[in-house]
Amino acid sequence: MTSTYLKTFILVSLLVMLNACEEDDIISSDCDSLITLDAEKYQNGASSQFSIVSVSIAGDCLEIEYSSSGCDGESWEEEMIDSEEILESFPIQRKLRMLLKNEEACAAIFTKTVSFDLTPVQTENYSSVILNLDGYDEPLLYQYRKDSVLETQIQAKWDLMNVNGGLLGVDTDFPAGSITWEFDESKVKVVNNNPNDEMVYDGFDSGSYDYSIKETNGEKTLLVSAQDLGSAYIINDELVIDQRAADGFQIRFKEHTKN
Repeated sequence: MTSTYLKTFILVSLLVMLNACEEDDIISSDCDSLITLDAEKYQNGASSQFSIVSVSIAGDCLEIEYSSSGCDGESWEEEMIDSEEILESFPIQRKLRMLLKNEEACAAIFTKTVSFDLTPVQTENYSSVILNLDGYDEPLLYQYRKDSVLETQIQAKWDLMNVNGGLLGVDTDFPAGSITWEFDESKVKVVNNNPNDEMVYDGFDSGSYDYSIKETNGEKTLLVSAQDLGSAYIINDELVIDQRAADGFQIRFKEHTKN
């Protein structure tokens, strides 16, 4: 009897421990549901008609406001599908498609907001991705691991690679090492070896400048000498500063390699 009781106790304990481990593996999310990676469903999944009203990214959640016809919208079921295709660009791009199951037979129009956890589209060795949502014209920049990547890894020496954008649509490459920016905790040292070429925008003259990083609505921007240079992020060993949304420039750097 004692042996049987002991075996039962051990078995029950193991089952409790196994269940606890499984619960620990469940992803905790503030979003309504996770994005699904499914190439076949992205291409061929059936969906009821709907119209996207607005889209935004808050943290790791993709929030979508949409409208469709129905009785009250309570029975609607949404699913966000990733195509499993990674488009090589800078940053990389992925494609998303929302599917709606709507079996309500009423003709009234209702609006609903849902959110999807973007964690499944985070791609190894990258810190951001451009999301192209079917039915929505604007690309969406999703940045993740921003804190550790930007504040810590920006403290290095960077070679200016390319400047593009602006009202004139410039696109200029620079030889490695010709212009460098070196960041410490509070200052950036600029060494500009092309001071006489005034026809090309290349950032700042040689010197030491105060800099800071600020965050607004989840987006981080770089300020140098109190001048807002735009959104800043790091992908692999490249630093990107992007102000093209305000008709400014995108400035790209590669981490300096010692000879």
